Amino acid sequence: MYLAQHIRSIQLFKYSLAISFVLIGFFTSLATVITVDNNENSGALYSSIQVAIDAATVGDTIIVAGSETTYDGFTLNKKLVLIGAGYQSTEDAQFGFTTKVNHMVIKNENPALDLNASGSHIEGFYVNGVVTTAGGNYRYISVGFEGTESNTLTNVTFTRNRCESVHLSYFSNIKIYNNILDNIGYAPNYNSVYGDYPFGSNLLVANNIFTGGVARVKGSQIFINNLFIGSDQVYDVFFSGVGITNQTSGIVFSNNILWGRATGGASNVALTHNLVLTSEGGETFDYGTNSTGNNLENVNPKFVDVPEFALDFSYDYRLAEDSPCKGTGSDGTEMGIFGGPYPFPSAGDVPNVIVTESRIPKITDFNIRSAAVPEGSSIEIDLKARVSNNQ
Repeated sequence: MYLAQHIRSIQLFKYSLAISFVLIGFFTSLATVITVDNNENSGALYSSIQVAIDAATVGDTIIVAGSETTYDGFTLNKKLVLIGAGYQSTEDAQFGFTTKVNHMVIKNENPALDLNASGSHIEGFYVNGVVTTAGGNYRYISVGFEGTESNTLTNVTFTRNRCESVHLSYFSNIKIYNNILDNIGYAPNYNSVYGDYPFGSNLLVANNIFTGGVARVKGSQIFINNLFIGSDQVYDVFFSGVGITNQTSGIVFSNNILWGRATGGASNVALTHNLVLTSEGGETFDYGTNSTGNNLENVNPKFVDVPEFALDFSYDYRLAEDSPCKGTGSDGTEMGIFGGPYPFPSAGDVPNVIVTESRIPKITDFNIRSAAVPEGSSIEIDLKARVSNNQ
Protein backbone atom coordinates (compact mmCIF):
# COMPACT_ATOMS: atom_id res chain seq x y z
CA MET A 1 0.00 0.00 0.00
CA TYR A 2 1.50 3.29 -1.02
CA LEU A 3 1.75 6.08 1.50
CA ALA A 4 0.78 9.71 1.06
CA GLN A 5 -1.74 10.08 -1.68
CA HIS A 6 -2.36 13.53 -0.27
CA ILE A 7 0.64 15.59 0.88
CA ARG A 8 -1.42 17.61 3.34
CA SER A 9 -2.73 14.46 4.99
CA ILE A 10 0.85 13.41 5.71
CA GLN A 11 1.68 16.87 6.99
CA LEU A 12 -1.20 16.82 9.43
CA PHE A 13 -0.26 13.29 10.50
CA LYS A 14 3.29 14.47 11.23
CA TYR A 15 1.94 17.49 13.03
CA SER A 16 -0.39 15.47 15.27
CA LEU A 17 2.15 12.74 15.99
CA ALA A 18 4.83 15.13 17.17
CA ILE A 19 2.32 17.15 19.16
CA SER A 20 1.20 14.05 21.00
CA PHE A 21 4.74 13.37 22.21
CA VAL A 22 5.29 16.95 23.40
CA LEU A 23 1.91 17.50 25.03
CA ILE A 24 2.19 14.35 27.11
CA GLY A 25 4.91 16.12 29.09
CA PHE A 26 3.53 19.63 28.73
CA PHE A 27 0.00 19.19 30.06
CA THR A 28 -0.86 17.21 33.14
CA SER A 29 -3.67 15.30 31.44
CA LEU A 30 -3.50 14.58 27.75
CA ALA A 31 -6.43 12.24 27.11
CA THR A 32 -7.29 12.16 23.39
CA VAL A 33 -5.74 14.41 20.74
CA ILE A 34 -8.33 15.57 18.19
CA THR A 35 -7.30 17.25 14.93
CA VAL A 36 -9.19 19.99 13.07
CA ASP A 37 -8.41 21.33 9.59
CA ASN A 38 -10.87 23.16 7.33
CA ASN A 39 -8.95 22.47 4.12
CA GLU A 40 -10.22 19.82 1.72
CA ASN A 41 -8.58 16.38 1.98
CA SER A 42 -6.67 17.41 5.08
CA GLY A 43 -6.80 14.05 6.83
CA ALA A 44 -7.99 15.69 10.06
CA LEU A 45 -10.82 14.24 12.11
CA TYR A 46 -12.95 17.38 11.79
CA SER A 47 -13.16 20.54 9.69
CA SER A 48 -15.16 22.54 12.28
CA ILE A 49 -13.85 23.57 15.69
CA GLN A 50 -17.36 23.58 17.17
CA VAL A 51 -18.09 20.07 15.92
CA ALA A 52 -14.78 18.88 17.41
CA ILE A 53 -15.65 20.49 20.77
CA ASP A 54 -19.09 18.88 20.77
CA ALA A 55 -17.52 15.46 20.09
CA ALA A 56 -14.69 15.83 22.60
CA THR A 57 -14.56 14.41 26.09
CA VAL A 58 -13.59 16.55 29.07
CA GLY A 59 -9.79 16.76 29.23
CA ASP A 60 -9.17 16.17 25.51
CA THR A 61 -6.74 18.24 23.44
CA ILE A 62 -7.90 19.78 20.15
CA ILE A 63 -5.24 20.79 17.63
CA VAL A 64 -6.45 23.28 15.00
CA ALA A 65 -4.29 23.51 11.88
CA GLY A 66 -3.13 26.73 10.30
CA SER A 67 -5.21 27.60 7.24
CA GLU A 68 -5.84 30.24 4.57
CA THR A 69 -9.54 30.03 5.47
CA THR A 70 -10.91 31.56 8.67
CA TYR A 71 -12.66 29.10 10.97
CA ASP A 72 -16.19 29.79 12.17
CA GLY A 73 -16.57 31.04 15.70
CA PHE A 74 -17.25 28.62 18.52
CA THR A 75 -18.34 28.24 22.13
CA LEU A 76 -16.04 26.28 24.42
CA ASN A 77 -18.22 24.77 27.15
CA LYS A 78 -16.02 21.87 28.27
CA LYS A 79 -12.67 21.64 30.00
CA LEU A 80 -10.38 21.19 26.98
CA VAL A 81 -6.97 22.19 25.67
CA LEU A 82 -7.27 24.13 22.39
CA ILE A 83 -4.10 24.83 20.42
CA GLY A 84 -3.76 26.62 17.10
CA ALA A 85 -0.68 27.20 14.94
CA GLY A 86 -0.18 30.85 15.94
CA TYR A 87 -1.38 34.33 15.03
CA GLN A 88 1.23 35.64 12.61
CA SER A 89 2.21 34.10 9.27
CA THR A 90 5.88 33.17 9.26
CA GLU A 91 7.97 30.57 7.53
CA ASP A 92 8.01 28.70 10.83
CA ALA A 93 4.22 28.60 11.20
CA GLN A 94 2.49 25.33 10.40
CA PHE A 95 1.97 25.27 6.59
CA GLY A 96 2.96 28.96 6.75
CA PHE A 97 -0.58 29.89 7.91
CA THR A 98 -2.16 31.23 11.06
CA THR A 99 -5.12 29.70 12.86
CA LYS A 100 -7.72 32.42 12.40
CA VAL A 101 -11.16 32.26 14.07
CA ASN A 102 -14.14 34.62 13.83
CA HIS A 103 -14.76 34.67 17.58
CA MET A 104 -14.74 32.45 20.65
CA VAL A 105 -16.73 32.25 23.87
CA ILE A 106 -15.28 30.39 26.86
CA LYS A 107 -18.24 29.57 29.04
CA ASN A 108 -19.53 27.97 32.21
CA GLU A 109 -22.88 27.12 30.70
CA ASN A 110 -24.34 24.34 32.82
CA PRO A 111 -22.01 22.41 35.13
CA ALA A 112 -24.77 19.94 35.98
CA LEU A 113 -24.61 18.81 32.35
CA ASP A 114 -20.79 18.96 32.22
CA LEU A 115 -21.03 22.11 30.07
CA ASN A 116 -18.31 24.04 31.84
CA ALA A 117 -15.06 25.33 30.28
CA SER A 118 -13.43 25.95 33.66
CA GLY A 119 -9.87 24.64 33.71
CA SER A 120 -9.36 25.06 29.95
CA HIS A 121 -6.20 26.18 28.14
CA ILE A 122 -6.42 28.20 24.87
CA GLU A 123 -3.34 28.99 22.81
CA GLY A 124 -2.22 29.94 19.30
CA PHE A 125 -5.27 31.65 17.74
CA TYR A 126 -5.90 34.86 15.81
CA VAL A 127 -9.44 35.92 16.73
CA ASN A 128 -10.99 38.36 14.27
CA GLY A 129 -14.02 39.49 16.22
CA VAL A 130 -17.63 39.81 15.11
CA VAL A 131 -20.43 42.30 15.60
CA THR A 132 -23.43 40.85 17.42
CA THR A 133 -26.57 42.13 19.08
CA ALA A 134 -27.83 40.94 22.42
CA GLY A 135 -30.79 42.35 24.29
CA GLY A 136 -31.02 45.09 21.67
CA ASN A 137 -27.45 46.21 22.36
CA TYR A 138 -24.66 46.48 19.83
CA ARG A 139 -21.64 44.42 20.80
CA TYR A 140 -18.25 43.78 19.17
CA ILE A 141 -16.46 40.82 20.62
CA SER A 142 -13.44 38.70 19.83
CA VAL A 143 -13.22 36.64 23.01
CA GLY A 144 -15.76 36.28 25.78
CA PHE A 145 -15.09 34.75 29.19
CA GLU A 146 -18.61 34.09 30.45
CA GLY A 147 -19.94 32.69 33.68
CA THR A 148 -23.18 33.36 35.48
CA GLU A 149 -23.93 34.62 38.96
CA SER A 150 -24.41 31.04 40.15
CA ASN A 151 -21.88 29.36 37.83
CA THR A 152 -18.52 31.14 37.90
CA LEU A 153 -16.00 30.47 35.13
CA THR A 154 -12.73 29.52 36.81
CA ASN A 155 -9.10 28.61 36.18
CA VAL A 156 -8.81 29.36 32.46
CA THR A 157 -5.46 30.08 30.79
CA PHE A 158 -5.40 32.22 27.63
CA THR A 159 -1.94 32.63 26.11
CA ARG A 160 -0.11 33.32 22.83
CA ASN A 161 -3.23 34.56 21.06
CA ARG A 162 -4.09 37.74 19.20
CA CYS A 163 -7.52 39.34 19.46
CA GLU A 164 -9.37 42.60 19.77
CA SER A 165 -12.12 43.00 22.36
CA VAL A 166 -12.04 40.72 25.42
CA HIS A 167 -15.14 40.68 27.63
CA LEU A 168 -15.41 39.05 31.04
CA SER A 169 -18.28 38.30 33.38
CA TYR A 170 -18.56 36.21 36.55
CA PHE A 171 -15.11 34.66 36.64
CA SER A 172 -12.37 33.67 39.04
CA ASN A 173 -8.69 32.84 38.52
CA ILE A 174 -8.27 33.72 34.86
CA LYS A 175 -4.72 34.04 33.47
CA ILE A 176 -4.24 36.11 30.31
CA TYR A 177 -0.57 36.38 29.31
CA ASN A 178 1.75 36.63 26.30
CA ASN A 179 -1.05 37.81 24.00
CA ILE A 180 -1.51 40.73 21.64
CA LEU A 181 -4.79 42.42 22.59
CA ASP A 182 -6.70 45.56 21.81
CA ASN A 183 -9.13 46.10 24.70
CA ILE A 184 -10.14 44.17 27.79
CA GLY A 185 -13.08 44.63 30.13
CA TYR A 186 -16.25 46.46 29.23
CA ALA A 187 -16.05 48.94 26.35
CA PRO A 188 -18.98 51.42 26.59
CA ASN A 189 -18.61 52.38 22.95
CA TYR A 190 -19.86 48.89 22.14
CA ASN A 191 -22.82 49.05 24.56
CA SER A 192 -21.91 45.67 25.96
CA VAL A 193 -24.61 43.70 27.72
CA TYR A 194 -22.03 42.95 30.41
CA GLY A 195 -21.57 46.55 31.43
CA ASP A 196 -23.27 46.32 34.83
CA TYR A 197 -22.13 42.81 35.74
CA PRO A 198 -19.69 42.04 38.55
CA PHE A 199 -16.53 41.09 36.76
CA GLY A 200 -15.30 38.53 39.27
CA SER A 201 -11.99 38.08 41.03
CA ASN A 202 -8.37 37.10 40.61
CA LEU A 203 -7.73 38.19 37.03
CA LEU A 204 -4.05 38.14 36.07
CA VAL A 205 -3.24 40.11 32.90
CA ALA A 206 0.51 39.79 32.49
CA ASN A 207 3.14 40.33 29.80
CA ASN A 208 0.72 41.23 27.01
CA ILE A 209 0.98 43.82 24.25
CA PHE A 210 -2.04 46.15 24.14
CA THR A 211 -2.91 48.37 21.20
CA GLY A 212 -5.94 49.68 23.08
CA GLY A 213 -6.71 49.77 26.77
CA VAL A 214 -8.56 48.66 29.88
CA ALA A 215 -12.18 49.55 30.58
CA ARG A 216 -14.35 49.18 33.66
CA VAL A 217 -12.86 46.28 35.50
CA LYS A 218 -13.11 46.07 39.26
CA GLY A 219 -12.11 43.91 42.18
CA SER A 220 -8.93 41.93 42.77
CA GLN A 221 -7.28 42.20 39.37
CA ILE A 222 -3.58 42.44 38.50
CA PHE A 223 -2.21 44.12 35.36
CA ILE A 224 1.52 43.61 35.38
CA ASN A 225 4.41 43.85 32.90
CA ASN A 226 2.26 44.79 29.93
CA LEU A 227 3.17 47.08 27.02
CA PHE A 228 0.48 49.58 25.99
CA ILE A 229 1.49 50.90 22.60
CA GLY A 230 0.26 53.34 19.95
CA SER A 231 0.08 57.04 19.15
CA ASP A 232 -3.74 57.15 19.09
CA GLN A 233 -4.81 59.77 21.63
CA VAL A 234 -8.57 59.34 21.04
CA TYR A 235 -8.85 57.44 24.31
CA ASP A 236 -6.54 56.74 27.23
CA VAL A 237 -5.25 53.39 28.42
CA PHE A 238 -8.03 53.51 31.00
CA PHE A 239 -10.37 54.76 28.35
CA SER A 240 -13.59 54.77 30.33
CA GLY A 241 -12.14 54.55 33.76
CA VAL A 242 -10.91 51.37 35.35
CA GLY A 243 -13.54 51.79 38.05
CA ILE A 244 -17.31 51.60 37.78
CA THR A 245 -19.91 52.89 40.24
CA ASN A 246 -18.89 52.19 43.85
CA GLN A 247 -15.54 50.79 42.71
CA THR A 248 -13.60 49.29 45.58
CA SER A 249 -9.85 49.07 45.77
CA GLY A 250 -8.01 45.95 44.70
CA ILE A 251 -6.66 46.62 41.19
CA VAL A 252 -2.87 46.52 40.87
CA PHE A 253 -1.29 48.18 37.82
CA SER A 254 2.47 47.73 37.97
CA ASN A 255 5.58 47.34 35.81
CA ASN A 256 3.71 48.42 32.68
CA ILE A 257 5.16 50.57 29.89
CA LEU A 258 2.80 53.06 28.24
CA TRP A 259 4.52 53.86 24.94
CA GLY A 260 2.65 56.68 23.19
CA ARG A 261 -0.49 56.18 25.26
CA ALA A 262 -2.08 58.62 27.68
CA THR A 263 -3.25 57.65 31.16
CA GLY A 264 -6.19 59.25 32.94
CA GLY A 265 -9.49 57.70 33.96
CA ALA A 266 -8.32 55.30 36.66
CA SER A 267 -9.76 55.28 40.17
CA ASN A 268 -8.83 53.35 43.31
CA VAL A 269 -5.93 51.64 41.57
CA ALA A 270 -2.44 50.88 42.88
CA LEU A 271 -0.27 52.57 40.21
CA THR A 272 3.35 51.68 40.90
CA HIS A 273 6.56 51.11 38.93
CA ASN A 274 5.09 52.10 35.55
CA LEU A 275 6.54 54.25 32.76
CA VAL A 276 4.57 56.60 30.54
CA LEU A 277 5.75 58.51 27.48
CA THR A 278 3.21 59.87 24.99
CA SER A 279 3.77 61.02 21.44
CA GLU A 280 2.78 64.51 22.58
CA GLY A 281 4.80 64.57 25.80
CA GLY A 282 3.86 66.14 29.11
CA GLU A 283 1.85 63.13 30.28
CA THR A 284 1.62 62.22 33.96
CA PHE A 285 -0.50 59.69 35.78
CA ASP A 286 -3.79 61.07 37.06
CA TYR A 287 -3.44 59.95 40.65
CA GLY A 288 -6.66 61.24 42.19
CA THR A 289 -7.96 58.39 44.36
CA ASN A 290 -5.16 56.08 43.21
CA SER A 291 -2.19 55.04 45.31
CA THR A 292 1.17 55.57 43.69
CA GLY A 293 4.90 55.12 43.83
CA ASN A 294 8.05 54.78 41.73
CA ASN A 295 6.47 55.68 38.38
CA LEU A 296 8.53 57.19 35.55
CA GLU A 297 6.73 59.98 33.71
CA ASN A 298 7.81 61.44 30.36
CA VAL A 299 10.82 59.14 30.27
CA ASN A 300 11.98 57.19 27.22
CA PRO A 301 12.05 53.44 28.01
CA LYS A 302 14.89 52.98 25.48
CA PHE A 303 13.83 49.94 23.50
CA VAL A 304 16.51 48.30 21.39
CA ASP A 305 14.88 49.31 18.10
CA VAL A 306 11.37 50.80 18.09
CA PRO A 307 11.39 53.88 15.83
CA GLU A 308 7.71 54.84 16.30
CA PHE A 309 4.71 54.46 18.58
CA ALA A 310 3.39 51.37 16.81
CA LEU A 311 3.19 47.59 16.81
CA ASP A 312 5.46 46.06 14.19
CA PHE A 313 6.82 42.52 14.30
CA SER A 314 10.12 43.69 12.84
CA TYR A 315 10.76 46.01 15.81
CA ASP A 316 12.83 44.97 18.79
CA TYR A 317 10.89 45.72 21.99
CA ARG A 318 13.60 44.42 24.30
CA LEU A 319 15.13 47.03 26.57
CA ALA A 320 18.57 48.47 25.90
CA GLU A 321 21.17 47.95 28.61
CA ASP A 322 20.89 51.60 29.69
CA SER A 323 17.08 51.55 29.83
CA PRO A 324 15.59 53.19 32.93
CA CYS A 325 13.18 50.22 33.06
CA LYS A 326 15.97 47.73 33.75
CA GLY A 327 15.82 46.44 37.31
CA THR A 328 13.17 48.98 38.33
CA GLY A 329 10.14 46.69 38.35
CA SER A 330 8.36 46.08 41.64
CA ASP A 331 9.87 42.58 41.77
CA GLY A 332 13.39 43.80 40.97
CA THR A 333 13.25 42.66 37.34
CA GLU A 334 12.55 44.95 34.41
CA MET A 335 9.34 46.71 33.50
CA GLY A 336 7.53 45.65 30.35
CA ILE A 337 6.85 42.38 28.59
CA PHE A 338 10.24 40.69 29.06
CA GLY A 339 10.24 40.95 32.87
CA GLY A 340 7.82 39.75 35.51
CA PRO A 341 6.00 36.43 35.85
CA TYR A 342 5.64 35.37 32.19
CA PRO A 343 8.37 36.96 30.02
CA PHE A 344 7.11 37.30 26.47
CA PRO A 345 8.48 34.43 24.32
CA SER A 346 11.41 35.64 22.30
CA ALA A 347 13.63 33.99 19.71
CA GLY A 348 16.19 36.67 20.40
CA ASP A 349 16.91 37.99 16.92
CA VAL A 350 15.05 40.45 14.72
CA PRO A 351 12.64 39.78 13.01
CA ASN A 352 11.77 37.05 15.54
CA VAL A 353 12.06 38.96 18.79
CA ILE A 354 8.34 38.46 19.41
CA VAL A 355 7.49 34.78 18.93
CA THR A 356 4.02 34.46 17.41
CA GLU A 357 3.73 30.67 17.37
CA SER A 358 2.06 28.35 19.83
CA ARG A 359 4.18 25.85 21.73
CA ILE A 360 3.39 22.98 19.41
CA PRO A 361 6.41 21.34 17.76
CA LYS A 362 7.42 22.17 14.21
CA ILE A 363 8.70 19.32 12.06
CA THR A 364 12.19 20.10 10.75
CA ASP A 365 12.94 16.70 9.22
CA PHE A 366 10.69 13.80 8.26
CA ASN A 367 11.69 10.58 6.59
CA ILE A 368 9.68 7.45 5.79
CA ARG A 369 12.23 4.70 5.42
CA SER A 370 10.26 2.77 2.80
CA ALA A 371 8.15 4.16 -0.05
CA ALA A 372 5.76 1.19 0.19
CA VAL A 373 4.99 -1.44 2.84
CA PRO A 374 2.74 -4.50 2.85
CA GLU A 375 -0.73 -4.03 4.27
CA GLY A 376 -0.83 -4.61 8.02
CA SER A 377 2.90 -4.15 8.56
CA SER A 378 4.70 -1.40 10.48
CA ILE A 379 5.90 1.90 9.06
CA GLU A 380 9.27 3.17 10.22
CA ILE A 381 9.44 6.96 10.42
CA ASP A 382 12.27 9.28 11.48
CA LEU A 383 11.13 12.62 12.92
CA LYS A 384 12.98 15.71 14.03
CA ALA A 385 11.13 18.66 15.52
CA ARG A 386 11.73 21.87 17.41
CA VAL A 387 9.56 23.67 19.91
CA SER A 388 9.39 27.46 20.27
CA ASN A 389 10.35 29.15 23.53
CA ASN A 390 8.35 27.55 26.34
CA GLN A 391 8.17 30.44 28.77
